Amino acid sequence: MEFVKFFGPYGMFFVMFSIALSLTAADFKKVFIKPKALLVGLLCQMLLIPCLGFVLIIIFYDLPVNIKTSVLLLTILPTAVMSNYMAKKADANISLSISMTAIGCGLAFIKIPLFFYLISNILLPDAGIVFPNINLAQVSLALLIIVTLPVILGIAFATKFSTFAKKIDPICDRISMLIFLVIVFGGIFEERHELLGYFQISGIISVILLAAIFFMAVSVTEAMQLRQIDRRAILIESILQNGAIGFVIGALMFDDVQYLIPIATYAIIQYLFLIVYFLIRRS
Repeated sequence: MEFVKFFGPYGMFFVMFSIALSLTAADFKKVFIKPKALLVGLLCQMLLIPCLGFVLIIIFYDLPVNIKTSVLLLTILPTAVMSNYMAKKADANISLSISMTAIGCGLAFIKIPLFFYLISNILLPDAGIVFPNINLAQVSLALLIIVTLPVILGIAFATKFSTFAKKIDPICDRISMLIFLVIVFGGIFEERHELLGYFQISGIISVILLAAIFFMAVSVTEAMQLRQIDRRAILIESILQNGAIGFVIGALMFDDVQYLIPIATYAIIQYLFLIVYFLIRRS
């Protein structure tokens, strides 16, 4: 995943700037004035998904320690920045998607060590899960720069040069699509030789986790009677975990690449799943 880790942040900066060209400050004002969808989304993202990881570890308690640790890390990661672009292409609530991503990234340095401590030291002390001792504030700051800064710049640019912004928006959208495809399929191509091995080791657990997150997000958003655009945004935000950040954090935490295998597997299948899902829904 070296290609994704190197090219991803630069590509995501442009993608986020491009997305913001079609947004206004009023879009975000609506999200916080009527925060029901935002609160439901954060409930799924910050609490329910980590709980699914906890339950999965209990169900598959006999799995190797590296797999259990990786599953826990995967379920407490912030959302992938690409979720905002996916939200735009799926006609979801983009401002809700960006708000959830920004809040999730901003709280990552609290959320990740907190859940690791609770599960590894209190709830499952005999599971062998390793508690990290790293500075996640720097990681969170980097995410905020990738997510928040280009959005602010994009909105400011669109406000100051509204006519020009409307002209270049379609061009930037096409470039963003190209960047998205390069990142996703570039990552798959880079790991093509190891792909079969990934699925043999952790493919089943990754598919089970993705299915659990999908049905949880669909059930919760339907029960709360949210608008369709809000449901799509929360579904995308819930499913797309930040695999690149998982690799960075995992590499800092562990010396053994085995700890990163479920993250790599999930990072690949999550995009393929959403692409197929929305193509089927539109057909």
